[in-house]
Amino acid sequence: MSEGRKSAGAATLEQYTIAQIPASERHGRPRDLFTIWFSSNIMPLTFVTGALAPVVFKLPFGYSVVAILLGNLVGALFMALHSAQGPRLGVPQMIQSRGQFGMIGAVLVIAIAVFMYVGFFASNIILGGQSINVLVHGVSTDWGIVICAVGSLLITVFGYDMIHAVNRWATLLFGGAMVLAVIIIAARGLPADFFSAGAFTWSGFLGTVATTGILWQIAYAPYVSDYSRYMPADESVRSTFWFSYGATLVVQPSAYEAAARVWWRTLYPAHALSNGQWWVLANQCGTNPSGTLLGESQVISPSGEVLAKARGARDGETPPAELMTVTLSLTSELARAELDSGVLLSLRRPDLKVHNWDREVSEPCH
Repeated sequence: MSEGRKSAGAATLEQYTIAQIPASERHGRPRDLFTIWFSSNIMPLTFVTGALAPVVFKLPFGYSVVAILLGNLVGALFMALHSAQGPRLGVPQMIQSRGQFGMIGAVLVIAIAVFMYVGFFASNIILGGQSINVLVHGVSTDWGIVICAVGSLLITVFGYDMIHAVNRWATLLFGGAMVLAVIIIAARGLPADFFSAGAFTWSGFLGTVATTGILWQIAYAPYVSDYSRYMPADESVRSTFWFSYGATLVVQPSAYEAAARVWWRTLYPAHALSNGQWWVLANQCGTNPSGTLLGESQVISPSGEVLAKARGARDGETPPAELMTVTLSLTSELARAELDSGVLLSLRRPDLKVHNWDREVSEPCH
């Protein structure tokens, strides 16, 4: 893998706009993509979109979570596949579309994308303006919108490196705000009917899967490789894909019983390692008709290591409910996961399995 040059810095004006990035200007690593897409999926507009499940589609909380996760996991496949094209081609996603649709046919695709960009931009700056109005007394919503619009324009003028730098900080900012919001909500208590309000319907469930998940992620596809096109052309397709896809955090509510503790402790670290993903597992405590629930909620890094774990059931007694907070070093953990992945691939036996992107041949073991 070629290292390319080092970044000239976030304060450097964008030079190439829609032109192909020459090999001498390539820089960056796949892990840089994680903060781009993680921060994009924890910004305020994301929370508002997720609220469509219980508010518009009238789903209960549990089914809302399942539908949102399912939709995002499916939609992110298309987004991450487009991201993997960036280092190979070095041009913006819309320029790439000429290869599939031709010079004239791509005009319709670009028009649809521009319409979508305008809607996405308008939604974000309006919500940003409203947020500034609430947080800073004396600043009207209109002026808040202007501040957000000007800030976005400046980031755009400086371009690729500035966008990556801003999103690294946005990951910390929005991630911290999300943790703080959870703490405040837990401290104040949830409404009595929080988990029981709403009713499951297939129309509501499928509508949530499509609108808050699949379409949300696919909406990134028309420009996702714009944020990977500066990377060296021989960068790993697999790493580029997984650091884009893996940014869709896997959160799983569960009701594992104490008798299944071996599965709980073994299966999910293996999933996290094999897929290069963060896993946040919230397991119930207490009892149900079939036995004692395990508890033992855990946070697992992309390298398969359990970074935090709540108390679990012992001697047939379930642990009390508790709030677990975790401080994570995203950059170092993702770097280690990328290193571990390379080591594992180097240990494969070529006489048993030959794999490339065009074909896969497996031979029987003797």
